Amino acid sequence: MKTFLAQVIGIKVIAYLESGREVELSTYSADTRNDNIKFNYDEVEKEHGKVLCIRTQRVYNTKSGKLEPGCLFWVDWYPKNLYWDNQDGPYLFAMLPNHNHWNIDGRASNCDMPDERLHRCWCRHGEVPEITVDKVGHTCNAGAGSIQSGDYHGFLINGEFT
Repeated sequence: MKTFLAQVIGIKVIAYLESGREVELSTYSADTRNDNIKFNYDEVEKEHGKVLCIRTQRVYNTKSGKLEPGCLFWVDWYPKNLYWDNQDGPYLFAMLPNHNHWNIDGRASNCDMPDERLHRCWCRHGEVPEITVDKVGHTCNAGAGSIQSGDYHGFLINGEFT
C-alpha cells in the first residue's frame, strides 16, 4: 500500500444529539482557531433537539475527507519534547492498512531505553511521503524497524507499507 501526505483542508463543527444523530453545523477553513468558531447553541437545540456535545473534526484532502489507510499526516498539537529532548517540529503519524494510527516519531511500547531521550525507536529517512522507516541511526533495540499494531505487522519502505 502506497503512502501519501494527508493535509487538513478544513474544520467541520458537528453536534452530537441525544437522539443518536450527528448534525454538521458549519465548515471553516483549515487555519481557523477554535476560539473563532461560532454557533448559537440554543438555536441548534431548538432546530435539532437536545445536544450532548459539540466538537470539531478535521477535514483532509482525501476522497472521504477523513484519514484513510496509507495517509501520512503531521500532528502539531502534541507537546514539544513529549518523548525526545531533540524533537524538532511536529510528529509524523501514519494510518496503517488496518486503520490504526502509528506515531512514527513516538516511543515504541517495547523500547529498551525508556529513560534515554535522544534516540529514536523508529528512524525515518527520505522526504514525506516517500520515506523509509528502519533502525539505521541512533536507536534502541526495539524490533527491526517494523510496526505491529493490532492485526497488522509490517514495514514502511520507500513510501509503501509491506
